[in-house]
Amino acid sequence: MDAGADHELEKAGFPTAVERAALAAAVDAIAAADRVIAHAHAGRQVALAIAGGIAHAQHERQVASGASSNSWAHRAVAEEIAAATNISGRAAERQMNAAAVLLSRFPRVQERMAIGLLSPAHAQAIVAAGDTLGDDRAALARFDQAVLDKLAEQPMTAATLRTVARRIAETIHPVPLDERHASAHQRRRVAFEADEDGMGWLTAYIPSVMGAAIIDRLDQMARQVRSARHSGGPELYADDTRTLAHLRADVMCDLLLAAPPMAGPGITRGGLGAIRGTVHITIPVKSPGGAAAEPAHLAGYGPLPLDIARAVMAGAPTWSCLFVDADTSVLLTADQRFPTAAQRRFVFARDEHCRFPGCRAPIVDLDHTIAYSDGGATNVVNLEGLCESHHTLEQATAWRVEQLSGGRLRWTSPLGRTYIDIPEPVLRRTPRFIHDGDPPPG
Repeated sequence: MDAGADHELEKAGFPTAVERAALAAAVDAIAAADRVIAHAHAGRQVALAIAGGIAHAQHERQVASGASSNSWAHRAVAEEIAAATNISGRAAERQMNAAAVLLSRFPRVQERMAIGLLSPAHAQAIVAAGDTLGDDRAALARFDQAVLDKLAEQPMTAATLRTVARRIAETIHPVPLDERHASAHQRRRVAFEADEDGMGWLTAYIPSVMGAAIIDRLDQMARQVRSARHSGGPELYADDTRTLAHLRADVMCDLLLAAPPMAGPGITRGGLGAIRGTVHITIPVKSPGGAAAEPAHLAGYGPLPLDIARAVMAGAPTWSCLFVDADTSVLLTADQRFPTAAQRRFVFARDEHCRFPGCRAPIVDLDHTIAYSDGGATNVVNLEGLCESHHTLEQATAWRVEQLSGGRLRWTSPLGRTYIDIPEPVLRRTPRFIHDGDPPPG
């Protein structure tokens, strides 16, 4: 690139040739450092497991000699580690236990981390999902192999991997989801924990479908209040500078403490009261034998017992019929009457969350892959769901995206590096269906 062209790029806000070279070297250095960190962390896990083994051996000898079974051997070793690493004894004990689980149940995960191919965060995501399988060695072996194969197929962030690993564990778990949900449902509760500065945390352990609907309803209400504030005139809302996060919290308090919600100026109670939470649930077609092929799926959250999904379906005002690719289970089209509404439903159902690599934020904007101003069509093969931040990034920087087949997106960074983002399959397994040939909504 000549100096003139480089100067024009610099004026346009894009990186110059010198900046691109420096940035490429920095990115490579960061990736290399991460591999070293992963290797060191794997070595630390081995050392923690050895320390835990020594503590266990001491404990067994103490019990055999007639000492109390509540001997402090583990705590003594943990405090030795804590004093040398400036952490608490309890934290060191937890780390020893976690290392023992990693090395005994997930040796392949440990091996990948030791050669720098798996970060500590990724390893933790795999262990957290797989630990629900208990001590079933055969199930654990199938689980971590499936997760590692998926990770090799498509690199992903630890947050994305956590969701993928949970889904894989669900397909392998020996106890049906319905039974586990029924047991977990007995532990539902609400708790409050005071924090600093007169604030605190209100948490609820509730069915995921209810939690998703609650968050969606709060978001809708907060956005309605914000819209009314923007149209109500400066004199009416002069002192109202609340963000969406503030509005969600305030509406929740109003709903819980003073139902119907205290909407504030410019908002009718009936308007807010009429809002209902929305969730996206996929229920698989029944197999030829009549039994469902797999659990239902709550978009963005995970597997859902079929009886819960059916109960929601019974009261739902609308449902969409989805057609999937027979080989990949990726969404092909949605049966809708009105094209514009169908396109939005299709993209939201296919993408579930922002499609920028690694992002799990909710979809805020539908982006034209090829800009409308450049002749891009408004159809589902030229639309992807993005959060507000990544929509702006795609428009304002040198990041570029193009659509490949099957809803896959190829992102190209300003350095020319490419990243493939693959949509989650609507069905979490791959039963064989015959597509009826209907085209996607235009």
